[in-house]
Amino acid sequence: MGNLFWKAVRQRRCSRKEAEDSLALLQAGEWLTIPSYGLLSQAFEVALEFGRTIHDSLYVALAAEFGTELITADQKLVKALTGHLPVSWLGRTFSPC
Repeated sequence: MGNLFWKAVRQRRCSRKEAEDSLALLQAGEWLTIPSYGLLSQAFEVALEFGRTIHDSLYVALAAEFGTELITADQKLVKALTGHLPVSWLGRTFSPC
């Protein structure tokens, strides 16, 4: 999420203060963490099939594991996976600040 706010400030879609306030709200929350070890095989398959990094593919595998759509700010990832896996671009539905 940090990169999302960084990019929004650089593109002047929000102020630094708005981004810092939004990050503080995120940091105040409790977040579920999932170990990636059990997702590596599926992520590896996605990475090879679609030419993505293992890092990106772990998010794809996690969404698949939970039977949900991956919503990401990574437009290149969305373009590569659209029509093959349930993925959509965050920018269509969310304004960071």
